[in-house]
Amino acid sequence: DNAYHQYEFVNTHYFDYIDVISDEKQTTPDKLNEMIARNTPSDVEEKLEPITQDEFKEMKESIEKFQITQKGERMGTNSKYGLIGTAAEWNVEGTYIAKGGAGQLNTPIGGAMLIKLGVLKEVPVR
Repeated sequence: DNAYHQYEFVNTHYFDYIDVISDEKQTTPDKLNEMIARNTPSDVEEKLEPITQDEFKEMKESIEKFQITQKGERMGTNSKYGLIGTAAEWNVEGTYIAKGGAGQLNTPIGGAMLIKLGVLKEVPVR
C-alpha cells in the first residue's frame, strides 16, 4: 500500500468560498453549499457531501484564529485567504530530514475541509 498522495489546489472558487465563510452575516452553511453545488462540474463522479453546521462553524473559527495568529506574529499582512512562503529546513533532534526551500501555501482551513469544498483534489501519482 502506497501512502503517498498528491493533490492539486484548484483555486477557481477558493476566494469566494473563504469570503462566504468569513462573512459575519453568514451563520449557516446554506449559501456555501449552494455555491459548491453550482460550481461542481456535473461530470464529477463523486458528489461532495454538504458542509454541516458544525463544519461551517469550525471553518469560521479557523479563519478567525489564522488572522489573529498573523497579527500576533507580526507577519506584516492581513490575509484571510492564506500565506505563500518557503518551507523551512526540517531537522528533528539533530537529524536532517529535508533541506527546505520548497514553495508552501498555508491556508486558514485544513486540508480535510479543502477537500470537502472541492478545492483540494487528489490526482493519480505517476
